[in-house]
Amino acid sequence: RQGWLAFHRLDWGERALAMQYGFLYGNRFHLLQEGYEPEFAGLRPGLALRAWLMRRWIESGVQEYDFLAGAAPYKLEWGAKIKQAVLLRLAVKRAAAMAFIQTPQVQENFKATLRPFVPKALGDWRRKRRERLAQVEPEAQQSSNGTGTAWTRRAAAALYAATPLGALGRRLASRYELAPGRGLRRRKSPRCQILHYHHVNDDADPFFPAVSVELFRSQMQHVARKFSVVSLDELASGEAWRKSDFCVAITFDDGYRDNFSSAFPVLKEMGLPATVFLATSHIGSDELTWYDKVFLAFKLTTQTQLTLEPAGVIRAPLETLAARLQTLSRVVLALRAMDETRRQQTTAELFRALRMPAKLHLPNFMLDWDEVREMSRHGIQFGAHTQTHPVLAGLSRERLDAEITGSKRVIEEKLQVLVRHFAFPFGSRNDFDRMAKQAVEEAGFETAATTIWGYNSPHEDRFELKRFTPWESDPRLFALKLDWYRLRGIAGETAMDASLRG
Repeated sequence: RQGWLAFHRLDWGERALAMQYGFLYGNRFHLLQEGYEPEFAGLRPGLALRAWLMRRWIESGVQEYDFLAGAAPYKLEWGAKIKQAVLLRLAVKRAAAMAFIQTPQVQENFKATLRPFVPKALGDWRRKRRERLAQVEPEAQQSSNGTGTAWTRRAAAALYAATPLGALGRRLASRYELAPGRGLRRRKSPRCQILHYHHVNDDADPFFPAVSVELFRSQMQHVARKFSVVSLDELASGEAWRKSDFCVAITFDDGYRDNFSSAFPVLKEMGLPATVFLATSHIGSDELTWYDKVFLAFKLTTQTQLTLEPAGVIRAPLETLAARLQTLSRVVLALRAMDETRRQQTTAELFRALRMPAKLHLPNFMLDWDEVREMSRHGIQFGAHTQTHPVLAGLSRERLDAEITGSKRVIEEKLQVLVRHFAFPFGSRNDFDRMAKQAVEEAGFETAATTIWGYNSPHEDRFELKRFTPWESDPRLFALKLDWYRLRGIAGETAMDASLRG
């Protein structure tokens, strides 16, 4: 009624990302409450809303922004100055009321008294234990709900890491192979596993899955200690095979910015080579690939149900996170199987059904060219991944050349280096054909990477390099799987393979 209440909300489409309200008295704003949607923590919408409002208050003549109670570090980061104030709590003089008034302060005083006597190691242990429990909770639920497979995998991995079995397994996997129907036999040629990553960050975003920074560091530490880590140049020239009987190469697809902000510092610190394959039309741009737009649309929509007949999905539920992710997977797989014209038409219908704008952008989601140059100066190699990340199977030769050669040319112009390596978009056997492989070879590349699971040996096709995606939250299971897959190879999948793959 007085016009003092100032309420603001940051929306994306129909989805509220952050809210803030407070009182505006004269030239002073008092912040009462603010919050953001946890699913979008990686975008920091609360921070964006606060910054925008501070600018607005300054422009409108407000001279003081009062965070109210407390002096948390984040408040001081905004240039806040601490002011003393008196807090009054009024209540009738009864025991219950007095306890209500005094209990919070008594608790805080008690914690403050004990804090100096708690060993730092104990505090660190409690924090890490909470993080571990948070990571294994989904597997623990799976184990308690049925087969116990998750518990078995973790137990086997722990035993492998903590006993001489680990060293024995690595030596065995390096020298022998488990041939189907013929048992264990001496390997005739060395093997190299290529690790395949997309995102490395701590956002814990189910719509854009990522390897956490801590887990990525532990994986890199393991391969640096136990393997010969090689570049794709060394793989193409044959030098990798002369260095060791078992090597590992590290690759990233698409060119996401967290490759620079999260993965690059770890690689640089450890001196590890890696190759990042760039979808060049999206580098230095807020424009997302078509599938990332679909991921973002499913994340942002407020719809509880989807009807989309062209994609083979009819009345699919979206109420829960699990249902939304399952429907998203079905839709993306259906879209990938369509030709480009039909996919564009169906995607437009999808966005209308989800009530999302046709153009979705994310700032700072992809690398920019300055970051690419910085990584290149420190030994990170860059390969081509087409311009717009289409499914190459079925494209005309003219379009293939534009996507493949065009991507190569852009990177070479930006970095002034020769681009030798290519990665097929999506990369399964259905995503590229013979003409696409021929276009890659004729464009002057020395290798082409797929997403076909497996290992590589010296005499295999360099234009169908196989890769392995290490989606493991337990570093010990990651170590076990590397050795098991090297021993087992790609000749079929046993029950043990299925168990390890989860």
